Amino acid sequence: MSSSATINLIGCAAPLLSARTLSDCQSAEDPTCEGGVAAVAALARHHASTDNGDQSTLIIPRLDRQHEFVQSHPQGWNVNTLVLHQHFGWNVVTSHPSLVEENQQQQELTLDDSIQEQSPPMDLSGLQTPDMPIVMTNVALPPSNSWHPYVQSVHFDTQTRIAIIALEEELPSDTDDGNSISWSQVESAWSSLDFIAAENKRQNCGDSIPTTTTTTSLPTATATPPTATVTTNIIRTNTTNDTPSIEQDADIIVSQRSASNNNCWIPIILVYKNRSSQGFDRLVSTVSKHKHPPALIVDWEGTQKAYNTPKVTEEDVWIVSQPMTSDSYIQFQMTINDDTRRIDDLTILSEDLMEPLPAEFKDSQYASDIDFLRNLADEAIAHDPILGNSNAMPRADTGQCRHQECEIGNLFADSLQWWQQQQQRNNDVDSSPAQQVAFLRGDSITGPGWSFGQIHISDIWKTLPYPVTVCTGKVSGLSLLRVLDHAVRHSGRESPRGGNNATTTAAGDLSPFLQVSGLQVVYFGSSSSSQGSSTRLISVKVWDQNERAYVPLNPLRLYRFTTESSMCDETESSFASLLGGDDNDSATRMESKLLQNIVGEYLQQLDATYVPHVEDRLMESTDESAKPLNFASTAGACPEGTYWEGNDNLCQSCPNTRDHVTISDSSAEFTFQHGDTLEPQTGRVVIVNRDLHNYLVTSRDLPRWFKFTGVDSLSSSRQSLEAWPELPVRLASGEEIAFDYAINASKVGVGNTYHTIFFNISAYQPISTCGTEPYTLPLGTLVQVNPPPASVGLGYHSSAGFTLLGLILMGCLALASWVFLKRERWGYGTLEAGKLDHKFSPMPFQPIFLVAICFGVMTMAFTLLALSIEEAWQCLAAPWLLSFGLTIVFSALISNLSAAKKMILEPPNEHVIQMSARYLLKAFAALFIVNFGILCFMLLDPPTWGQKAVDDEDWKSYGFCDYSDPNASLLIASGVTHFLTLCYAVYQAYHVSNMSEEFQELKTIMVALCVWFQVTVIAIPTWFTIDKGSMIGQYYFKVVTISTLCVSMLLCIFLPVITKKFVPPVKTIEEKDEDYQSLFGGFMGFNHFAGSAVSNRDIHGAPDEEVPQEEQNRCLTDKVCYYQ
Repeated sequence: MSSSATINLIGCAAPLLSARTLSDCQSAEDPTCEGGVAAVAALARHHASTDNGDQSTLIIPRLDRQHEFVQSHPQGWNVNTLVLHQHFGWNVVTSHPSLVEENQQQQELTLDDSIQEQSPPMDLSGLQTPDMPIVMTNVALPPSNSWHPYVQSVHFDTQTRIAIIALEEELPSDTDDGNSISWSQVESAWSSLDFIAAENKRQNCGDSIPTTTTTTSLPTATATPPTATVTTNIIRTNTTNDTPSIEQDADIIVSQRSASNNNCWIPIILVYKNRSSQGFDRLVSTVSKHKHPPALIVDWEGTQKAYNTPKVTEEDVWIVSQPMTSDSYIQFQMTINDDTRRIDDLTILSEDLMEPLPAEFKDSQYASDIDFLRNLADEAIAHDPILGNSNAMPRADTGQCRHQECEIGNLFADSLQWWQQQQQRNNDVDSSPAQQVAFLRGDSITGPGWSFGQIHISDIWKTLPYPVTVCTGKVSGLSLLRVLDHAVRHSGRESPRGGNNATTTAAGDLSPFLQVSGLQVVYFGSSSSSQGSSTRLISVKVWDQNERAYVPLNPLRLYRFTTESSMCDETESSFASLLGGDDNDSATRMESKLLQNIVGEYLQQLDATYVPHVEDRLMESTDESAKPLNFASTAGACPEGTYWEGNDNLCQSCPNTRDHVTISDSSAEFTFQHGDTLEPQTGRVVIVNRDLHNYLVTSRDLPRWFKFTGVDSLSSSRQSLEAWPELPVRLASGEEIAFDYAINASKVGVGNTYHTIFFNISAYQPISTCGTEPYTLPLGTLVQVNPPPASVGLGYHSSAGFTLLGLILMGCLALASWVFLKRERWGYGTLEAGKLDHKFSPMPFQPIFLVAICFGVMTMAFTLLALSIEEAWQCLAAPWLLSFGLTIVFSALISNLSAAKKMILEPPNEHVIQMSARYLLKAFAALFIVNFGILCFMLLDPPTWGQKAVDDEDWKSYGFCDYSDPNASLLIASGVTHFLTLCYAVYQAYHVSNMSEEFQELKTIMVALCVWFQVTVIAIPTWFTIDKGSMIGQYYFKVVTISTLCVSMLLCIFLPVITKKFVPPVKTIEEKDEDYQSLFGGFMGFNHFAGSAVSNRDIHGAPDEEVPQEEQNRCLTDKVCYYQ
């Protein structure tokens, strides 16, 4: 026989404080103690005691955000953590998703500088703790949201082995892009069941979980309820596996394997809010089809009347609906089969927390809990934040707000109006109507008022002693007239709200008098003789923000309204049907914002003291001659663009698809890669109907590669949409329908294919007096099938680099050969002949200088070879070759300039000027060591050869050198070093060439360096203007820049030498030095060096010293002879 275990699941929505007001419940024996989490804990200790056997208990409290205690306490909402977790030891809570939505909106508004009026963001850091996570399954938060680490999709309780799935209300979006933090309850529950099943499989108990295999049809959530017995506040329901209460479907096979599954997680779904019974039924039927369905589905809202008595589906899923309120204690006592991990027996215990707690429950722990909460309540009383300043406010507990305009009613209504405008401004609602209204129940307002001076938050709560949230929406002018007429018709019958406070008319409806803002209403009094007329309204005007005046209410237009939430709740107020529209489609939105907090924020933003006032917004007329307001019109009086609605005797607006029916996307693009599997890609488009009329949507002439895969109504599930597009879909007023589609690229050729999908919108019930202009919503669809991937190379463009390389190399070799052949011009037979016994002429240095220039330029030219070959080695070779070539050229130029400067500045007749190849080597070594050190570091992390896609052509890619950040820094450092060297060489050339007017030919070096400087200054900014995606453009830029540097250097250096005349016949030694300056024709100014060295003096060192003839000839050849 299989064993079982008992698990208690307790839901708690009780407030933290066990008192109606902060001053109540001074001790455990105080009769004013009512409810609260202390009472819940006491009942749990009694009903779920472990003394009764092997039982485990999980309490899931609801976060308290709305009662006076959490609003007044210094810690605010954070006091929940102190009470629920730190004191009672409860480790998980649930909350409405508006908790995290408000926090995200506050973060966005804080960052928005355009919003001037902002309340300081609420500190919720105390709630953000991993020790007490918040379970919200159908809420998806981005990582930027501060709640992201502290919100769970599934809570795994290790003590009970229960996996909790908490489904909150699906929040509509306030933005145009349709973004919302809440997700579909069905999809979220399905994904969570998958996750739980994966966890069970990971713990090696997946095979033992009951599985459901669907063969031909899917099960429904209908089932015959098992027998149930009800005893006072306990509902006990028993079923056994031996005698199933439902007949198994032949198409459904339920497989249960016996095993020890104590480590398996038991999924339970808790639904806190669902908009409709159809939505709940859809959830039940869908999750029941899951391979690993939940054991229990609970409707905590209690609105699913069909499940007030628990039912069991064919998949062995228990379903129950119990209202969890702040006044109730709900406990599910479940008997879990250890083999199947399913529920064999379910007992529901329900207690009214407003009833006095039995004496046997008031143990020492209860007394300790009350004392703990009493201390916190005293802290809240002492805190009591100041909201602003006000003149004396008349008492509201005299009942005048229940039958006429009152001062405090105007304050509350004006606060609602102000908050509505703030919300629209923060949400950038530009299309909001200029005429807005706010109203609330007059019987909601009570309290003693307050005296002149500061207003505290306790004054607001004394006026409105229970939490009241707000409701927003849009309503037609006609519905607004009916709401106002309904309110004034029964004025005078009201009594205070709550308990005996509720007013019931003869029809059984609640009918409070309304306090309004943005309205001016004149009506007949209760004693008027016009009491028998169809309406008691005489006139209704609405405040127009643009006109800054009251204008008559237009029954045909829409007005935005704000009121308290009970006015929109069909279970509490008869106004809900009027505000929701004739089709019962919800035109309202329940907000989590407290009316008390709105009034406090309104008072805080005032710059002056608030003055209570009455300004004739609600005026009771005693004029017997006044005529009642006629809601009805006549058929002939309907203006253009309207039609006569006989049922309502009213002119209604004609259908307006162009302005009120919109599509979420007018275009869509899909990209495929040819050669892949070409799996279909999917998309979704949403059509929204904001008109008051219903429409039909059709679509025809679809291309063969476009297919609709599904249609889903986002607003309701009241219609079957499976037949689309063969049959039209009804688009009801206020409805949003999502159309899912797929693109099959296998039926599309390579290239771009464009087709416009048209959604045809037509009236659901054509109106003869209105135009039938056809209207279509386009969806332009672009399908791009890219060719197979291809690598784009330089191709024939590389020939430019090879050609320029060849020309430069031939030029360098030709010039070097010319230097070798003309070496005799410097007086020696070889290029190395530069060393003399005791004297040295600078002329033998010229061949070395010229050859160095040729070799450096050749090395730079080989960079063109590296750039023209698309291989990985060029990434390292190109910067090395360019840097090495620049080093050689700069070394030759700087060494030559240094030698010339030394010759000019050296005093004559002191010693022989020694110049050799060491000048060149010294400069080369200094530059080479610096650049070599920089480039060697690149070997530690060598660059790689990567591929980058071409812009707008993703299937094409080109190769590029991928330099890491350190390598890029090294390249920049090397470039800066060469640029600084160039600047130094330009300075030296300018300085040396201007030291004496006799050395004009040195300016050719300066010209060459200036050309390089100009090319560099132009090239650097030009590089940043080139499109980084243009490989060819970058290649030509590099090739042209390097070629320009090479050619300019060769032309500037060699052209003056080649164009000079050869040396004429040698003259006698006695000829003047002026002749010596023109004999050789000069090169780089060295003929001027000779002239300067021997001017105004003889060649010979002394008159009495005879110089050998051989020496004289050598001096004549070298043009300079210095003797020691």
